[in-house]
Amino acid sequence: MTRGAAAAIAHHRAQGAIVFGEPIAAGLALDGSHYYDDDWLHAARYVMSPPLSRDPTTPELLMKLLAAGELHLTGTDNCTYDCRQKSLGKGNFTKIPNGINGVEDRMSVVWEKGVHSGIIDPMRYVSITSATAAKIFNIYPKKGRIAVGSDADIVVFNPNAYRTISKNTHHHVQYRTKRYHILVFGVKLLNGERYGSENLHESVP
Repeated sequence: MTRGAAAAIAHHRAQGAIVFGEPIAAGLALDGSHYYDDDWLHAARYVMSPPLSRDPTTPELLMKLLAAGELHLTGTDNCTYDCRQKSLGKGNFTKIPNGINGVEDRMSVVWEKGVHSGIIDPMRYVSITSATAAKIFNIYPKKGRIAVGSDADIVVFNPNAYRTISKNTHHHVQYRTKRYHILVFGVKLLNGERYGSENLHESVP
């Protein structure tokens, strides 16, 4: 998402249009400088919709607009391809498969760029990652809320821990590159792969 797209959303909402702004996680963490890398394959890995903004100040601006309520929720353009598949577009840009991984790390990236950076608080984080989407799809408060009668998937973060997102941490695609990585604060303490119901009584420091 660009500044212009965000401005268009704000303009039409002011005119009474029902429209919501949803920047993707990649757009909150990366900018379009990757498209100008000397390594063609590196650039191809970042081909997605919407494309990354060439303005390096856009990611922070989008997070500030999320904080202010001018944008409303976060998503991903999650459609993962390996290097061989991305290379189908070599010589013809339009043939590059469109998409980037994002679902697996969306929550961590938004926490890092929003909460850890001090732009949003944890309550706004819940809104832009969960509650607003549930309301748009008319499934709130069954989803998007922790309450009696609600069906919630609960994630507990350690806000002081950190990890590096890289090709070695992804479960759904393998990248042949050493350059794809980002450091994020906020590490999940409990998840379905490591803890079963018999472990839920354990205390978490």
